[in-house]
Amino acid sequence: MIRLENISFTYPPAKENHIIFSNLSLRIRKGEWIVLTGGSGSGKTTLLKLIKGIIDPTSGKIFVHGKPKETNHLLPGVAYLGSNPENQIISTIVEDEVLFGLQFVSGDDMRAKSNVDFLLGTLGLLPLKYYFTSRLSGGEQQKLLLASHLALNPSVVLLDNALCMVDPDGKEKCLQLLKMLQKSGGSTIIMVDFESDVISWADRVIHLENGRVLFS
Repeated sequence: MIRLENISFTYPPAKENHIIFSNLSLRIRKGEWIVLTGGSGSGKTTLLKLIKGIIDPTSGKIFVHGKPKETNHLLPGVAYLGSNPENQIISTIVEDEVLFGLQFVSGDDMRAKSNVDFLLGTLGLLPLKYYFTSRLSGGEQQKLLLASHLALNPSVVLLDNALCMVDPDGKEKCLQLLKMLQKSGGSTIIMVDFESDVISWADRVIHLENGRVLFS
């Protein structure tokens, strides 16, 4: 599903202490749930950004669905959620944030709104349906962002500490929704998280250290 072959990546300027990966190779199966662990600077965020196409490797190849990823190209069908939802939410009203993408893929306003209600209800956000997104707490914004991305049924979901502000009960609901997507649609989930309750959901844990896989 996702294959990295001899990936190297160096943040400019190209000095030794800016080398993140050197000849990293890794395979992630379709439908697998991966949790990335490792200390600060180990390459977790960089790896997610490489897969999405936000940044390109200095050398090496990345294959998704058996096809090489083009340079300067964001991969379609791959959802990327960072830890700061304010930088990613685009709509002023909660319902509109989830509807934004759905209206393009559904073509049926009634069905799209039904899906919005399901997602918001599952994450405990339905009472906030007509709220301004700016009035939501950080955890509520993170749940909303998850709902808006999962509405599009992505083939790959990348979460970079994207549930860090969600309360324990809300986090459990988010994980249940991700599991539902994984089981029903075969989506691949790769997330950075350090909590043991999240790691327990994973099919595999990949631990990065000094830009290499220490264990998997």
